[in-house]
Amino acid sequence: MRDAVLENLSNFPSSPVEGQMFWSTATSAPYWYDATSSRWRTQDHGATIVVAASTSVDKWKADYIADGTADEVEINAAIDALPSTGGRVLLLEGTFSINASVSLDSNNQYVTLEGQGDSTILKVTDGNSDSMSVILALDVSTAINSPIFKNFKIDGNGANVTGGTYHGIYVNNVRDATIEGINAVDGGGSDGYGFLVINTSDILITGCRGGNWAINIFESRTSDKILITGNIWEQRIEIYDNNNNISIVGNVFYDLWLSTGTNTGSIINGLVIS
Repeated sequence: MRDAVLENLSNFPSSPVEGQMFWSTATSAPYWYDATSSRWRTQDHGATIVVAASTSVDKWKADYIADGTADEVEINAAIDALPSTGGRVLLLEGTFSINASVSLDSNNQYVTLEGQGDSTILKVTDGNSDSMSVILALDVSTAINSPIFKNFKIDGNGANVTGGTYHGIYVNNVRDATIEGINAVDGGGSDGYGFLVINTSDILITGCRGGNWAINIFESRTSDKILITGNIWEQRIEIYDNNNNISIVGNVFYDLWLSTGTNTGSIINGLVIS
């Protein structure tokens, strides 16, 4: 067969058969159906997958090219295409329009999501009306291990959204995580944080900036072994109930709210809480 043209579809076909193929206009990638495992497959990738924004200069470098509408689709497809041993999704410069969460669950272990600094922008779409987290790492049953989020800007687009709750990065049931070099600004709604950490242990948050979220820039709940260092935040840090072994050292922030809960073994700029 020569010069075959794949059918262009935005959604996966129903009732597929072995070997059926199509081109996804949603992720800009080919798929074929593997009946043995009852799943659609796309090309195998190494440990790094590159995603371009619609505004990126060198789109030819990318494995996935976002189209400027619901760009979380292409980013999530890249995350899911990583090997089971994990890897890196590299976001090129440009603005990614985010209408739902860029998501990790227990199927996405050891994943790094990395941008090019403030030139990589994940911006909530104008008119969004759904409460959401731009980055969501959450699995209620199985912990997510070793995610890294680094070197990009989150624009909550607060003046142009109507949902109730917006978070920048929300992690829940995560172990051994790093959040580095994230600039999180302008959350919308009446509730939400730039960084929200729940039921998580062994996490480093460093070199981050931002402010202007509905409640505050950072909150932790029911978490253990958190190091917060070298950040410049224009809002309050909240350490809520049932946190232990929290170290907040060498930061610039508006003020600190420390719960009367069990915040034991913590160091706040040299003050040990016991």
